[in-house]
Amino acid sequence: MVYTHPPITLPELDVARIESLLEKLDLKAKNNHTELFEELYRCRIVSSQEVSPDVVTMNSRVKYTRLDTQQQSTLTLCYPDQISRADDAVSILAPIGSAIIGLSVGQIIDWPLPNGKNAPLRIDELLFQPERSGNYTL
Repeated sequence: MVYTHPPITLPELDVARIESLLEKLDLKAKNNHTELFEELYRCRIVSSQEVSPDVVTMNSRVKYTRLDTQQQSTLTLCYPDQISRADDAVSILAPIGSAIIGLSVGQIIDWPLPNGKNAPLRIDELLFQPERSGNYTL
C-alpha cells in the first residue's frame, strides 16, 4: 500500500498550540513525533472562523474506520493534559492523533503503525467539532 498524504487544513490556533507543545518536548520525544511536525509543515492554515465544519480539529470527536480491518472507532482528539476529560480521548501525540488531525470527512490516509506496517484510516463523521459549534478557543 502506498503511503499517502491527503491535503489537510488546520485552524491557526490549533497550529500555534501544537507547535508550542512540540517545542516543549525533549530531543528524543521530538524525534518520535516527526510525522506530526510534517503534518504541521504541509497543512493549509486558516482562521478558526474559516475552518470547514467537516475538518478534524483539536477537541473534535471523530468516527473513523481502519480500512484494512473494517474496524470502526470513535475518539476525541485532545492535548496530552486533557486526556482525562473524555473516555475516548486520544492525544495529538499518539500516532492516530497525528494521523487524523486536519483531515476532512471522507479522506483516507495510510499511517505508519509502530510495527512498521501502514494502516489505511478513513474519516467517517465528525460527531463534534468546536469551531462548528461556535467555540473558537477550545
